[in-house]
Amino acid sequence: MSNIHTTVKRPISDKLGACIWPYQGTTDKQIAGVVEMGMKYVAAGARIEGSGNWANSDLMIDAYDQATAKGLYFMTDSANGATSGTGPTDSDLAGFKEAFLKIFNYFKGKGIVYLGWNEPNGEFWTTNNQPTAQTDYNTVKASTDMEIWLAKQARSIDSTATIAGPSMIYSPDDTPENRLYVNMIVEMGMFKYLDAICEHPYMRKPNDNGCPEQLIETDNFKVTNLPKMSNEFAFPWNQKKVANDVGFQGIWNLYESIKLTLRQILIMDYMNYSIIALYTAECGTNDDSLLDTNGNLTGVGKAIKWLTSELNGYTLDSKIEITEHIGYIDDLYLMKYTKDGAKDKLVYWTPSRMGELYGLVYENSFYKLKFSDYPQIMEVS
Repeated sequence: MSNIHTTVKRPISDKLGACIWPYQGTTDKQIAGVVEMGMKYVAAGARIEGSGNWANSDLMIDAYDQATAKGLYFMTDSANGATSGTGPTDSDLAGFKEAFLKIFNYFKGKGIVYLGWNEPNGEFWTTNNQPTAQTDYNTVKASTDMEIWLAKQARSIDSTATIAGPSMIYSPDDTPENRLYVNMIVEMGMFKYLDAICEHPYMRKPNDNGCPEQLIETDNFKVTNLPKMSNEFAFPWNQKKVANDVGFQGIWNLYESIKLTLRQILIMDYMNYSIIALYTAECGTNDDSLLDTNGNLTGVGKAIKWLTSELNGYTLDSKIEITEHIGYIDDLYLMKYTKDGAKDKLVYWTPSRMGELYGLVYENSFYKLKFSDYPQIMEVS
C-alpha cells in the first residue's frame, strides 16, 4: 500500500511529529505545541489492559478529535505491555485482542497510522528484558504472532489504515541481539503484512556520545525495502541529574540535546524515513520533553520550530559529497534541499571536524562553508 504516510520523497516539514500522552490532562497544550513546532503528526499510545479493556478510551478519542481538528495526522501503538516475566498469559492475549478490535472498529475510515505493539524486543512483551528475552525463539514467536494478528485485523477492518510495526527499540545493527531479532521476525513473516517499519532509533551516550550519524551504518534493515517511520526518539537532558541516574540512554546537557536532535531528524530524512516523530510532547514531565510544564516550547522544541520554518516545503534532493572521509563520524555533511518556486537550501554540519572551512562552487556561485556540530542552513541562488 502506497500513500502519503509511506511516501519517502516529500518535504521534511511534512514528515515531523511528536508523541503525546493523553492521560496527563494537558492534551490541548501538547497538541498546541505540536502545531507551534510546525509538525504534521501526533502519536498517542493506546492503553491496553487485560479483559478487553481499552483503558481511558475517552481521553484517546479526545486526543484524536483535537489533533485532526488542527489538521494533524494521527498515529497509535500499544502503550501497555506484559506484566509477567514470561510475557502475556492466554487470558491477557485474549483481552488485548478484544481491546484492539474495539480500537480498529472505532477508528475505521479515519486514516489512522497503526504502529503495532510497543517495543516487543525490549521490556514491553516480557519483563525478562534484553538481550535474552528478545532473542528467545518462543518469546519472539509469541510477540510476532501478535503483531501479525494486529496487522491482519486492522487491514481487514479498515481499508484506510496504514499498518506499520514492530515498533522495535534501537536500530537493527545497534546490537547483535537486534540483528538476530530482525532476522527472526522476517523468517516468521512479519514484514509481509506491513506497509512500513516502525522503529524507535534511540541513541546511547556511551556510543560516540550518541552521534546520530551512526544510523548510516546501523539502520539498514537489509531484509526488506519497506519505508521506515518512527514515533519515538530523543536525547534526554537534565543538568541536575546525579551521576548514577542516567536512564537507558545517558543524559546530555541542553545544548547537546538540541544539536543532536536536529542532526538525527536530518539523518532520518536521509535514511528514507517517511515519518519522523519524536518522544515526547508531554508538558515538562520528562527530561526529553519538547514542552515545559506550562506548555511552552523548551529549547529543543524551539530548535525544531526553527528547522521546520527554515525547511518548510523543502524536500531532500541529495547528499553532496565534498571531501574524503573515513566514516560517519569523520564526515562533512552537506545536504541539498529543494522546493518548487524557491531557491535551493544547503544544510551542513559535521560530528567532529568543527571549524573546518570548505569553498563550494554551486551553480556558478562561490560559497564559503564553516562546519560545526550544529546544523547550519544557507539559501543559495
